Amino acid sequence: MIGEIIAIGDELTSGRIANTTSGFAARQLFAAGHEIYAMHTIGDSPELIGEALKRAIERVDFVIVTGGLGATTDDMTNEAVARALNRPPTLNREILEKIRSQLQGMDTDPATLEKLAWLPEGAEVLNAEARMAGYLLVHHSTPIFFLPGVPSQMKELLVEHVLPILAGWSKNNRNHVRQRVYRTFGLSENEINRRLLPLEATEKVKIGYYPVDCEVHVSLTVLGASDRESDELFERTGRAIEEALGDAIYGLDHETLASVAGRLLAERGMMMSV
Repeated sequence: MIGEIIAIGDELTSGRIANTTSGFAARQLFAAGHEIYAMHTIGDSPELIGEALKRAIERVDFVIVTGGLGATTDDMTNEAVARALNRPPTLNREILEKIRSQLQGMDTDPATLEKLAWLPEGAEVLNAEARMAGYLLVHHSTPIFFLPGVPSQMKELLVEHVLPILAGWSKNNRNHVRQRVYRTFGLSENEINRRLLPLEATEKVKIGYYPVDCEVHVSLTVLGASDRESDELFERTGRAIEEALGDAIYGLDHETLASVAGRLLAERGMMMSV
């Protein structure tokens, strides 16, 4: 599936806090076989949020939104969704009772935190037991996941709830994606590009080139109308890449030179001393 990530928060656009959630989400989604069409970082503006949402829904299979779900006045994501998608706020009783039980005996204004229980019409809570529940909203057949901006909370919901849900959606989706990273050493980026250029003749095959220190990482992304089509094209293109680059490829995906060298030594019953 093809997705888009929208990170919301004035603290991000001002540079006070680094946006780490988008990168984490993109890596997890890539590993799960999804392609990210675009990533955006925008401030706490209902107009900007609504505009970004409506554009994303028109061009991708799913959207992930992080930030702006809190109880303070600058948390405006739910308000923006209500306006842009015509989804009036609805009180979620389950979340409301959870908030009230957590506030018993605490010197906190319940009315302020009860803002967390007002969700756009049609929202499905991802995890009512989580500190920040997050929710899924399906709009015009497009799933939109709204996650907290706090990295630890966002990561938990993404891994434990969003990825499994997307795995189910992928079975009936029009875009079937296969991806792999080839790690190379000893060839320049330009030389690799020259050798692989003939493989980029079709729109269904995307090849990216990323210099990393003394290495060049080559990403292969294949889109197909079905799992069978994407699998066949992926394997065929993968074999062509391996033939074109030969021994310059030392590993795949998350393998490193050190890990590959260690594995080869172990296979031969050898050790390395430092």
